[in-house]
Amino acid sequence: MKELLKRLTRDPSVERARHEIALLNWCDISEHDLVLSRKLLFAPGGGNRIRWLLCRFTHPFGGVFTILRMASMLQKYGFESKIVVYDDPAFDISPMWGQIHRYFPNLTKEDFLPLSEDCAKLPGADIAVGTFWPSAYHLLKMRDITKKVLLVQDYEPAFYPAGTEYALAENTLRMPFNRLYNTPGLLTYIERNYPVPGKSAYFTPACDARYAFCPKPLKPPYRVLFYARPDAPRNAFGLCVAFARTLKAKYGNDIELVCAGGRLSQGEKELFGGCCTFAGVVPYEELPEFYGAFHFLVSFMLSKHPSYLPFEAMACGCAAIVNQNEANLWLLKDGENCLMAQAAVQPMMDAFERGLETQTYQRILSEGLRTVRSTTWEGEMEKIAAFFKNL
Repeated sequence: MKELLKRLTRDPSVERARHEIALLNWCDISEHDLVLSRKLLFAPGGGNRIRWLLCRFTHPFGGVFTILRMASMLQKYGFESKIVVYDDPAFDISPMWGQIHRYFPNLTKEDFLPLSEDCAKLPGADIAVGTFWPSAYHLLKMRDITKKVLLVQDYEPAFYPAGTEYALAENTLRMPFNRLYNTPGLLTYIERNYPVPGKSAYFTPACDARYAFCPKPLKPPYRVLFYARPDAPRNAFGLCVAFARTLKAKYGNDIELVCAGGRLSQGEKELFGGCCTFAGVVPYEELPEFYGAFHFLVSFMLSKHPSYLPFEAMACGCAAIVNQNEANLWLLKDGENCLMAQAAVQPMMDAFERGLETQTYQRILSEGLRTVRSTTWEGEMEKIAAFFKNL
């Protein structure tokens, strides 16, 4: 019996089922909750006290940074924000407070609090905003608020293989919430496939002024940065490895490859066959100078959001090489502000070699800079504030 239990514990399918069962214990939907949330869509009211339901985090990565930016900048428009961490009752902001306060001086330590056991209540809230998909289940059950908003930052079902977690994430897109989308392409895709009543709006990510344009002479060794995240299937780690090895095999010492964005295990590093160096997770404050040191960024994104990396690369004078993704064509224009190809090694090689043409490279850098400079966070925050005021 002990041997059987050991085998069951090691069995990946058993572990996956246990994880899914645990999710299903609290990711549930009742008709009563749906009816009450639907009524709020059409009820009068609103207010200026926003409560953001945020997952536990250990550093302010892209999506979390955007939420904290909103909470901080919306104070200018009369909104009061609290950040409610819904999945860790012992959450403490203190270890990362120096970094948080540097970028969001309008926020205080007291603005961060863990969710109490009673997920139906929020302290002094008018508007509750769900963020990552599990928070939508908390949002659905909440009472004593006048408006509910789902902040949609990506097509989150695509974070998982088709299965239980995919279905649970997809359920949230059918819930009766007002919706705020991170990019117009995401709004178009989700509103077409998951229409719900209520108000919706989108914003376009912008780049801070600290991301300075830093063009480089296009000559060997060509420096190429790979966004390598084996923990995120949507970033196509296997394609990243295959493309990197093919580039190095062809260009040898005329190319330098660096992987960043995730902490790779020794086995994952060995897959590259010695063709890359590894920078791990680069601190946020170092990113502008880091991007500026490369000719090209390779960023694969197979969900419905372009990720923040192409924006940041364009701002820093680094040509973005991306996979074809129809949801992102509102931003990414092949041969104009980026190099785009189907997600396979030879098409990606062809895209890279088009980028070695001097005129193409210069056009991509200049158009990329023009693209990101057409949007500012101040301008986008006016749109976001208007959305909340019009609820």
